[in-house]
Amino acid sequence: MAATTNLGIPASDATVRVSIINTGARIRLPASGFMQPLVEGHTHLDAPAYSFLIEHPQQGKVLFDLSIRKDWRNLVPPIVSQATDGDALIEVEKDVLDVLEENGTKATEIKSIIWSHWHCDHVGDTSRFPSSTELVVGAGFLKGLTPAYPVNPDSLLLESDYRGRKVHEVDFSAHPSRLQLGPYEAVDFFGDGSFYLLNTPGHAIGHVCGLARTTPDSFILTGGDVAHHGGEFRPSPFLPLPEQLDPSPFSSPPFLPGTFCPGALIEEKVHPQHSRTTPFYKLAKTGMPDFDLETAQQTVEQLGEFDGDDDVLVVIAHDTTLKDVVDFYPKTANAWKEKAGPFPHTIEKVTEKTPETLKQDEVLIRIYATTLNFRDNLILAGQYPLPTTEHGVPFNDGAAEVISVGEGVRMFAVGDHVSPIVDLSAITGDEYDDPVAIGGETDGTLRQFAVIQEKHLVRVPEHLSWEEAATIPCAGTTAWSALNMPESIGKAKAALLEGVNTSTSLTGSFVERKLLGTGGVSMFALVLCLAAGIRPIITSSSDAKLDEIRKLGPPGFIGTINYRTTSDIVSEVKSLTDGRGVDLVVANAGPSTWSQGLDSLARHGIFSVVGFVAGISGGVDPNTALQLIGKTVRIQGIMAAPRVQNEKLNEFLASKKVRLDSIIDRTFEFDEAKEALDYLKSGKHTGKIVVKV
Repeated sequence: MAATTNLGIPASDATVRVSIINTGARIRLPASGFMQPLVEGHTHLDAPAYSFLIEHPQQGKVLFDLSIRKDWRNLVPPIVSQATDGDALIEVEKDVLDVLEENGTKATEIKSIIWSHWHCDHVGDTSRFPSSTELVVGAGFLKGLTPAYPVNPDSLLLESDYRGRKVHEVDFSAHPSRLQLGPYEAVDFFGDGSFYLLNTPGHAIGHVCGLARTTPDSFILTGGDVAHHGGEFRPSPFLPLPEQLDPSPFSSPPFLPGTFCPGALIEEKVHPQHSRTTPFYKLAKTGMPDFDLETAQQTVEQLGEFDGDDDVLVVIAHDTTLKDVVDFYPKTANAWKEKAGPFPHTIEKVTEKTPETLKQDEVLIRIYATTLNFRDNLILAGQYPLPTTEHGVPFNDGAAEVISVGEGVRMFAVGDHVSPIVDLSAITGDEYDDPVAIGGETDGTLRQFAVIQEKHLVRVPEHLSWEEAATIPCAGTTAWSALNMPESIGKAKAALLEGVNTSTSLTGSFVERKLLGTGGVSMFALVLCLAAGIRPIITSSSDAKLDEIRKLGPPGFIGTINYRTTSDIVSEVKSLTDGRGVDLVVANAGPSTWSQGLDSLARHGIFSVVGFVAGISGGVDPNTALQLIGKTVRIQGIMAAPRVQNEKLNEFLASKKVRLDSIIDRTFEFDEAKEALDYLKSGKHTGKIVVKV
């Protein structure tokens, strides 16, 4: 596990979109010019040269580095001579601008170009951009590198790469937004904490890195040439050599799935210094006139503080290992997501794509909060009885903001507060297709960005916080349907809400029971009952929980039953309803409690089956069937409501300004998703568990 780092990055909700641009450039040079000692089999660097598109939602687009220009033979003569040496190779398919234009981005859209430094494989062909595009460079550039070739015949930089445009040299020591991020001086480029420039000297005059905030708590570090190979800053005290490498680099073929190698073998037989916390390589002299080996070595060692932070993805410009790991432009590398692996599932954070363009009916949303449901742990344990997708994104509740819309979208606009519906097949409720639930059969909501069809979204009340709104899609609509809303308003007098009695053990059979928390559906139904004037009667095994629940309503209005200490639940229900019984039963537990629920109903009551947290087994007394006939009971199976009912629920909540904060038991951060699932499994909750995204 990586050691804890303290980078001192100020909190901010401002983010940028980051796209890694691969122009197809290939640069092959002797490794001895970059790192030492040489390792057998690694005598050359054969690497790409990446550029980065940084998109701010209000302040526009900037480029960090431009790779190498496709007409590289027009560079200064010494560079061309070195590149045509027999031991070197340069292949370039396109300029960065070619790649941008092929995907709909024009040169005039680029507000700024940031050079990590002045070397030819980073400055590209700046002359192809209009004079309105400013050039941003690091400290010392103007004094140390201008004028350039041909005005200065000894220069290795072209005059045309910066002349005729505004050149902004960043003064890290005097900039008004100057701050310290970990070991590096930094400035806040956009002024809102979404993108920083880092002073990373040594490799060249004015060398800078970028730090882009891709979620409020996650970052991509655009590294330029702070290093040329991961072995120059890994392993480190912040990211030690692991105890076991899986898969093994020594398998045949290398990295064969299912193989592993002890970390001690790498330490003893491969690492030049036989260390778990020291990088494999040190820097070597590059031969460039402004290279400062001592400073560059210190800078790359300091990079380990960022690399060892689980929320920072370090991307150096020539990293060959990224090609099969991240998505490249026109896709983005922005969407840090929690993703489930093979059964038994694990949760891991990954960087994945968000699309550059949307189809006619598609909406790009930024998810701010999601909530957990009982099924989430079953899915992760491989025990959910319905179809699920391996390697899918879990959770089905979410509250989000519309970021952009396809040309054909009419119901939503940028800035609207929305949530996805849970059953994508249920729009009106009259469909006959099998249910398709997000977070099970399709990717869920434990991610920052998602593209959803317009018909699968509903507007949520804007008086609610993101966390409150995230409780609605599953628990809210299930409770709404189970209470037969809105028909029950003004008609129903009382409702029995099972507070989730027992649950399946995730380590045993489906009938092994243990205590679980009072459920989100029951708590949401409680809030709806209070808003609609229906007396709720809720069950739980905890007197402490029941004491807190009674405080949510007027004195004496909420009925409570501790099912563990009450010998006759039906009699208690009848006592609380003056012998009448309840009009509505919200049954969470499963068949084992159906008899008592049906016995508790008044005539013409509605019995809603919404879950099976006590297991799907449990015989029903044959006499139960007589209750259905004798009381003319309507029994209905309930899933999350179709979109049309979801909309009615949201209208009801908005009209009465109903707050849902009482439903929320506890809130976790995005990186605490595992802990949130453990808390759900513990049964200590009363209501919904929220994960902020």
